[in-house]
Amino acid sequence: MRTLLGTGITVLLACLAYFLESSWHPELTAARRISGERWFQLFYDDRQVGYMHTAAHRDGQRQWHFTSLTHFMVADGYPVSISEHLTFSSRAPYLLERAEHWNQRRGSAPEGTLIEQTAEGMQATFVHDATSRERPIAWRFALAEHLAFEIWLDQATPAAGEETAVRAPDFDRGTLVTRMFAITELNSLGYQVRNPALLSPTVIQLDHNYAPVAMSMAGLFTARRSSRQAALASRSPLHLTDYSIPLDQQLVDHHQIAELDLAIATKEDLSEIWPDARREARGWSMKLTANSLSEETDPSQATSETLSYPTRHPAVLTLLEKANLPEEPVESIAELVQFVHSFITYTPGTKPRSVLETIDKRSGECTEFADLLTTLARASGISAKTVVGLAYANDTPPGFAFHAWNEIAIEDTWHAVDPTWNQLQVDATHIPLPANEVALLRLLQGGEKIRFSVDSVRYFSRSGD
Repeated sequence: MRTLLGTGITVLLACLAYFLESSWHPELTAARRISGERWFQLFYDDRQVGYMHTAAHRDGQRQWHFTSLTHFMVADGYPVSISEHLTFSSRAPYLLERAEHWNQRRGSAPEGTLIEQTAEGMQATFVHDATSRERPIAWRFALAEHLAFEIWLDQATPAAGEETAVRAPDFDRGTLVTRMFAITELNSLGYQVRNPALLSPTVIQLDHNYAPVAMSMAGLFTARRSSRQAALASRSPLHLTDYSIPLDQQLVDHHQIAELDLAIATKEDLSEIWPDARREARGWSMKLTANSLSEETDPSQATSETLSYPTRHPAVLTLLEKANLPEEPVESIAELVQFVHSFITYTPGTKPRSVLETIDKRSGECTEFADLLTTLARASGISAKTVVGLAYANDTPPGFAFHAWNEIAIEDTWHAVDPTWNQLQVDATHIPLPANEVALLRLLQGGEKIRFSVDSVRYFSRSGD
């Protein structure tokens, strides 16, 4: 009984402390309303070019943390990352103790500003062109100022047309500046807010908890709140189809097939899709060979970081270090294929994942295997690309289904490998992505169905043959 009574009193006291803290400090109420993490897809001219991630939480020492990361790539090979992290003290008036703002562009060292509380007061460190300079700063910045706009919304319930001024850090100069926010509209979602800018204003749609739902920034980018998976994923439309082309018979030891001649029953013009397809009196035919390659590209164009292949992300670099690849290119590629094959558990039906999600979950389908191998190869300086196409599926009935594998360049010569099936040389049942992806999608998703039948099969040299 005493234990129950003591527990009840403790809970009541905790609730009372929570209520009093929130009543005395409206910034805590505002912080709790926007706490949690949110993901956004970032678009440029309706094309997804990156993502944003924001988070707010209170840690075990009761310090408040606010973080944001924006990563985008308008052109492949030119990634830009902008990150920010603010930490406020655990006790009123919840002063800023540390703030970081960093900018990183293609291959360059991060540049930005670090502000932190020292024994002598607030100190700012500015990092630019691999050099840094320090100077003391006299200003104080509290949680209530950081959340002044949210507090204003909560207490004033403003109407459309009203505006307010708030103070915010200017990290480039190490000063505090005043920013204006105007309510442009009240709608079913919440508030629409306008923040004036020199060239074009930022327009933000907030929900009823004052958290962003969508943003239009500088007249160039738009951001829409989404799931983590949608924000991080970048997929070809072919990644979304589960279409299968039927085959008239099962193939024995298909991983050992060196050449495969197929007859193709269709009235469609296949030359638009597969240039190697030949028209015959009975229809179409196509000869498939091992190590069949997709459209030839310059290996130097397959080394860049892209939205799909985040080669410089810390999680990727950590995993690459675990792979411990040898320096000799051929051995390195063999080790890499084996490493990816062993690292991921093949899980049919997995929704498309980004490379970072694959590293975290360690499961996926063929595309996850291929994209991870491309990323790790490029991160280690090896030219690589993910290849999308069709490959033999030993199902009932058998057929050719969507599949993804890789092409890796050794001394400027491309070689096809398949980490899903742990193949250092892909067999002849791999049909690479055609040059005309639109035509293939049209064929797969509508029109007359096509069918494959086997004319002849030749295997790699096997014992007993």
